[in-house]
Amino acid sequence: MGRPEAPVDRTVPERAELSELLRAARARSGSGKPLTYEALARRTAWSSAALKRAASGRRLPAWDLVEAFLTACQVGSAMRKDALHLYTKAQHAVALRAKEERATTVVPRPQLVTDEADLSRALRDAYGYAGRPPVRTLSQRAGQWVLPHSSAHRIITARALPVNVGQYVGFLEACEVTSKDLPDWFTAWHKVMGPPWSDTPDEVSWWRTSTWGEELYETWFYETYGHSATVAA
Repeated sequence: MGRPEAPVDRTVPERAELSELLRAARARSGSGKPLTYEALARRTAWSSAALKRAASGRRLPAWDLVEAFLTACQVGSAMRKDALHLYTKAQHAVALRAKEERATTVVPRPQLVTDEADLSRALRDAYGYAGRPPVRTLSQRAGQWVLPHSSAHRIITARALPVNVGQYVGFLEACEVTSKDLPDWFTAWHKVMGPPWSDTPDEVSWWRTSTWGEELYETWFYETYGHSATVAA
């Protein structure tokens, strides 16, 4: 008789739920007693070790593996539907936990910015506080035309500041800076970069209001400088 299976890892409860479902599926497989992981492996393209890890709760398996596991156990459509629901929940929970583990506790303080070095540091603090998302994620959130991968990388490695206020706001949005905190960031930007010429608003004619952060900047800009940051398209 083999050793009993180790308890499911409950570090991430949602991931544990998925593993428990896989174990329940295996418990129903076979005639009289559950199929071994080796037997399940012979019915799939996955190794017995990979199948066993999937049911351990220690890490989230690929969905293809989960599907193969369930097919080998010959489960019905209801259990497959439950598995997909639990898998989606587990994905979100694992991503949130990874973000929390990467995040720093240093709260960015844009109101203390006095020069370019301070602004660069504050932007990197915002990035750390957001959980250090991958550069690709930053670019996708802001829009690749606003924040290309290369620009995002230069900002988070202190090699450059955003090239304009549009990229600056895009970076802050990608770092999930809240609307109540954005005005302090707008002030910090113009404190370092200087205010635009109040009599030549065409200098900021590239600006096009579209995202919520840009709309908030437009409102702040008008209240601060007395004219719009946009010009009619």
